[in-house]
Amino acid sequence: GNRPDGVGTVLAEERDRFMSIKERLRVLLEHQITNFMYCFPFGRPEGALQSALVLLDSVLMKDIVTPVSHEEVRAMIKKSLENAALLNYTRLSGETKVEEDLGPDSGVSASRKLEDLIHLAELCVDLLQQNEEHHAEAFAWFSDLLVEHAEIFWSLFAVDMDQVLSEQPPDTWDAFPLFQILNDYLRQDDNLKNGRFHQHLRETFAPMVVRYVDLMESSIGQSIHKGFERERWENKGNGCATSEDLFWKLDALQSFIHDLHWPEIDFAKHLEQRLKLMA
Repeated sequence: GNRPDGVGTVLAEERDRFMSIKERLRVLLEHQITNFMYCFPFGRPEGALQSALVLLDSVLMKDIVTPVSHEEVRAMIKKSLENAALLNYTRLSGETKVEEDLGPDSGVSASRKLEDLIHLAELCVDLLQQNEEHHAEAFAWFSDLLVEHAEIFWSLFAVDMDQVLSEQPPDTWDAFPLFQILNDYLRQDDNLKNGRFHQHLRETFAPMVVRYVDLMESSIGQSIHKGFERERWENKGNGCATSEDLFWKLDALQSFIHDLHWPEIDFAKHLEQRLKLMA
């Protein structure tokens, strides 16, 4: 019963039943936070995820008068969001069959693997944008953990990305759209810009960019030396075939460098300088 001083007494059986219900509720909340994308799709029902986080405080209390420490709540949410990153990525990669593609006996061509990876990258960007739009407000007190959730998510993607890129033939440029999709998303996200995955992306593609520019520079040089030697220098109005080819290559290279939106200032300036020297 209850006493005027606020101290209550319960039977051992009642306490055991209460602790059992409390543990079941803790497990349910942990499941909902780990599966927040699916338990609260598009942030619906409105305010439900935030309520679950508030309820978690009460469930983790040792008793009705001793509040739970912020560190304990934070540790549980951290664990749940880490598991959520693995869960969400596993589901997406399964939908795009990337995991099947990377199997030892898949028999899938390198070009098909790259196509599936690019599609997966688009889905990953869409999912994390949904996180930001519909769930970030609920995790406002743990925003750094949501950022870490995204970094872990991208680290899982990076493993598959590195494997697919390692299987591509040399001097193929079909992977650049992958860089553009990822970089255009990351450079506009203040939390992920220049983060761990963004840095890994730059380090992975920088040698490919340099190699592409080198080959284009060599091709332009050959156009100048070999093309003009064959010209008969007759007046043809808008220019000779060699000059048209030269201008087309310069324009293509300029568009390529511009569309990269390279996030590192020094390397971006280096590319612009090389383009100016060629021009």
